Amino acid sequence: AFFIQTSSQPPRVALSMIQNNDNDDPEIAMERNEQRTCIKQFLTQRSIQSFMFLAEQVRDPHTADWVERLLGKSDLLNYHGTGAFDITKYPAWDSFFLELIQQPKTSIIIQAKRRGRGHGGWSKNNPYLKDRYVEYEVKIDPENLLPRI
Repeated sequence: AFFIQTSSQPPRVALSMIQNNDNDDPEIAMERNEQRTCIKQFLTQRSIQSFMFLAEQVRDPHTADWVERLLGKSDLLNYHGTGAFDITKYPAWDSFFLELIQQPKTSIIIQAKRRGRGHGGWSKNNPYLKDRYVEYEVKIDPENLLPRI
């Protein structure tokens, strides 16, 4: 947003920059902008992004992906700004945490291709060698995620 300076009034945010809908009331638009730029919302967003980054660094991208899907946002790790959260879904800074606590425990089954064809002395073109996969389970307990975030 940018500021408009008049001689007798303090700077004000240009409402045309923050309105989402042409039919919105300017007061509603200002309220939305205050929610979007709230420092508590920003700190919540950054703490979730930091948690997701650390989860990926310790080879747990599945938990980070689960959190991202719960938020309904994609590519949150690369987002830089204050408005990553949907303020209609998460109107207060702690709304996401309250939703997180209500989520059931989840298990995600990961299927990864094992080394085989063309690795370890095996022939790449051998038609009798089948691709081999290994499965493992990642358990996600939302109540345990909350203190980690």
